[in-house]
This record gives sequence, structure tokens and C-alpha cells, in this order.
Amino acid sequence: MRGGGQSRFAGAVWTLTRDVEEFAAAVAPLVAQDPSEATLLLSTVAIVRAAGPMAPGQVFGWWSGSPGPAAVVVTPPYPALVHAGPHRSLSDHAAAALLGALAAAGIEPPGVESDPSTAARVAALWQAGSGGSAALGHVVRLMRLEELRAGDAPSGTARRASAGDAALLMAWLAQFAAETGMPAAPALSMRDRLSYGGWHLWCDPDGAPVSLAGRGRELGGVARIGPVYTPPGLRGRGFGGAATAAAARDALTVAEDVVLFAEVANATSRGLYARLGFVDHAERVAFEFRATGRSPETAH
Repeated sequence: MRGGGQSRFAGAVWTLTRDVEEFAAAVAPLVAQDPSEATLLLSTVAIVRAAGPMAPGQVFGWWSGSPGPAAVVVTPPYPALVHAGPHRSLSDHAAAALLGALAAAGIEPPGVESDPSTAARVAALWQAGSGGSAALGHVVRLMRLEELRAGDAPSGTARRASAGDAALLMAWLAQFAAETGMPAAPALSMRDRLSYGGWHLWCDPDGAPVSLAGRGRELGGVARIGPVYTPPGLRGRGFGGAATAAAARDALTVAEDVVLFAEVANATSRGLYARLGFVDHAERVAFEFRATGRSPETAH
């Protein structure tokens, strides 16, 4: 597939394109079914519209067959993001057609992230066809705010981060990435969120920042909280919950729905978010594809 403009490749009833506007128009009805569950698609489209492709060779696609519409975004080094809609997963036929369309276009996805059934189905088909292996990466819950219950906050106050906090933000975001195994947030993304007051710091009584919570832009009526980070030596004191509550309170001023992702394996953070009023909404599973002869890497 040629890289740019309206150039596209159709494989079965998957259509691939590098044109974000073509993609956004094609998947609008799918996204509208549940904007909260489509939060990653919405944020990807917004980033590309504002700053261009997130990576060389980024490609978008949509499926127009049964059991219903679906969408995919491939942004190396991230897994291919597949969205099959609320309470639905790709069929074997649709999953096989997706891998066939990507292969015909010369695109090798680093992995797959989707609802549990779709992710497992695509990973199994990729393994069978390639002879490689698919390593389970993160398993996360998308949680949706039902009613904010901030509770008792620790001593201190919340404030929006400013340009003077940029170095601290980048340091903490790098530490967050190292701990979670996710790629570090680019400086451009950090500065964009600073521009609309999307970073919230919880500060101790002396004014020193002790925790961080981000708030994304309102997209489709939804604002997503994250990342949330507290340095290791400051954990267990309620700072992360206080920062999250501040970010969620701000998000409610711009969006109808507020969501966040929580690692299933991290019972502490999931419990904290539940106490704040977040409830489980959907689950996402990621697999990393490892071709034969490739050295094992840490799954993300």
C-alpha cells in the first residue's frame, strides 16, 4: 500500500487507508454505539489530526461484514488496536481477513490489543499462520465513572500543572513508562495537555508535588483520566486517589462520561478507583507477536 492521501487496500471486506479523515467518517457509526469503549480510537484520531501520524507507516482500517462493523489502527511499536464494538468480538472469518489484508499490504503488526475474545482469536490465527508465538501482555479494565465519591483527602491541595512543572512531568512520565513497560509519552503530548490544563498535581501542605493525574481532551462526550503516578516512596498515603479525584472533577466540567484504564493485576489501583466511583465497563487484552528467531522481549 502506498503511504498517503486516499491510497488504500481492500482485503475481503477490510479496507485499509492512511487517511485519518476517511477512517473517521467510516467508523463514526461504530464509535457512536459506545464512545466510552471507543476512547482509544477517538484519542488516536485526535492526535493524528493535531500532529500527524503517530509513527511512520501508521494505518487505519474498517470492517463492513458480519457480525458487525469493526475498526483497526496499526501504530508501531504499539499492538494493532482492534475495536469490534460494544459486547461484540470479531468472528474467525473477520480476524483471518484482517491478518490477510495487513499481510497483502505489507504490514506486520507488532501484536494485537482488543476485547479478550478478539485478541485471543487474532493471536491464535497469527501464530498458526506465522509459526511464531504470541505472548500475553497487559490485561486492563476500562472503568467508567458512575458518581464521583472523593471521600477524605490527605493533607494538601490539588493544582493544575503549569509550564514550570514540565521537567517534573517528563521525569515522572518516564518513570511511569519504565514501571508499566509502556512507551514513554513524547514531549509534544505532554505540552499539548499542559496547554489546556490537563495535568493535575496533588501537593503536600508545603506545596511540594507528590502525585500526578492526567486528563485527556473531551472526545465524543468522553474524557479519559491517566496516567496516574505517585513516586514509590510516597505511595500508600492517598495521594494518587486525591490527584485522580481532582482530575475526574475537572473532567466532569467538559465531558458527559469519564473513564480510565486499570491493570487487572493491580488490585490496589482498581480498588482505589472503585472507591472513587468508577465501575467496570469493558476489558482489553494485549498480545505481543514474536516471529521465529526473534529474541524474547518484555511484553507490554
